[in-house]
Amino acid sequence: MARSRARCFCCAMCIIIVLFIVGIGIYVAVNWPSTDFQSSTTVDDVAVESVSTSQVVLALAMTTVTYNPNNFDVALESGSATLLFASQQGGRYQIGDVPSLPKATLAGKQATHVSTVVPVVFDAKKVGIGALQDLFQTCLISRNGVLAFGVAIHLQVRVGIIPFTFPVNLPNKYVSVPCPVGLTDAVITNGEQDLLPWLSR
Repeated sequence: MARSRARCFCCAMCIIIVLFIVGIGIYVAVNWPSTDFQSSTTVDDVAVESVSTSQVVLALAMTTVTYNPNNFDVALESGSATLLFASQQGGRYQIGDVPSLPKATLAGKQATHVSTVVPVVFDAKKVGIGALQDLFQTCLISRNGVLAFGVAIHLQVRVGIIPFTFPVNLPNKYVSVPCPVGLTDAVITNGEQDLLPWLSR
């Protein structure tokens, strides 16, 4: 009798566990978060804060608009930025994480607007002398001493209690800035062989 009761109890527990797992599967399938909000994150403006021979600092004005049909919380998990600039070699350099992107949390069934200004630093010391060579060459070949910078933003977005994470690639945003003061003259005077001292500044 005791064994029979024990078997019945074990069977009941197994059935409950199986039903629980099936229930979680159905819940996840039905409430799988929509990724429609991905295309609604935009870079509204790119402002140049400072330009020097070793560093370019850009300020990105970003706006995120999301519609959350499943009433999940949406958070910007992480982000990185790539600085693009027109050069003879087609320069494209990764400039690392943007720490201020994960601060915003979006929630609710209605559209939510989040605006933030993100400083992006392009540091020639980190990306190496190749970036400086491209930068210098661009200033040399540009007729009016203007650099065309572009910024590509890549986000990781977390949705819901269960952390579903989606990559979001935003359209590139471009801005034209003057060449650093004295940069062109320095290259013409000293030649490309003297680029290394600039990295130690």
